[in-house]
Amino acid sequence: REVSTLGVGVYLLRVPNGKVLNTVRLLNSYPGVRYAEPDYEAHEAGVPNDPSFPMQWAFQNTGQTVNGVKGTAGDDEKAVSAWNVATGSRSIVIGEVDTGVDYTHPDLAANIWVNPGGIGNCAAGTHGYNVLAASCDPMDDDTVYGGHGTHVAGIMGAVGNNGIGVTGVNWTTTILPVKWVSSSGTGVTSDLITALDWLLQAKQAGVNIRVVNDSDVFFGTAYSQALSDEIDLLGQNNILFVTAAGNTGDNNDNPSVRRYPCGYERSTEICVTASDQ
Repeated sequence: REVSTLGVGVYLLRVPNGKVLNTVRLLNSYPGVRYAEPDYEAHEAGVPNDPSFPMQWAFQNTGQTVNGVKGTAGDDEKAVSAWNVATGSRSIVIGEVDTGVDYTHPDLAANIWVNPGGIGNCAAGTHGYNVLAASCDPMDDDTVYGGHGTHVAGIMGAVGNNGIGVTGVNWTTTILPVKWVSSSGTGVTSDLITALDWLLQAKQAGVNIRVVNDSDVFFGTAYSQALSDEIDLLGQNNILFVTAAGNTGDNNDNPSVRRYPCGYERSTEICVTASDQ
């Protein structure tokens, strides 16, 4: 045991792991000891300092009013509790297939993948791939939603606790964008498959892609065996495929209104829906 003096009559006693509470109880039983207590380890709170975080009720719902709607306290993702444990890792790469991403955005730039050179036949310093232009520039040019892919990237990985904008589910991560949807919000299944295959080749070349997110879901999309097989192929390479349920309130268990890729229900696929606040 090691004893050091912290002040007048205050001492710090170091004891072996697992012995703290028993030692505290023993010391408190001595008449000459006013009190004995553990030296508590403190951690930074999981609430980030990003100025728009109070609007992100899905992460922390305190019953605040957002866009004129008062929420129900506690109806959230419990993200703050998770952030008290971990806030992400840049070693984990998220492939994002969408309208591209504004990789210069001040709340995203630090979390965007940078090609070391040669991945997907693209030069060092590039940030992904553009299926439509067959180029290595996945810049978001969406005019329908003002940057759909950039918005989704912010949900997944806007830099957290940097005093700028919003925070992502991951404060630190690596987002690898592949653009397959046009500026007017249209896309074809073959281009989505090409986008997913580009990410698969990147994984096989050593990029640690663990998850691929596809939040572009369209009306009237029919079943595609080729796309279902591609999702399976991602799974065989230890890549989880995440997609959106569709944002229309339709029941995906009803074949007449089922949305794809959600409806493929592959074993390595997660289909995500949402609630209100």
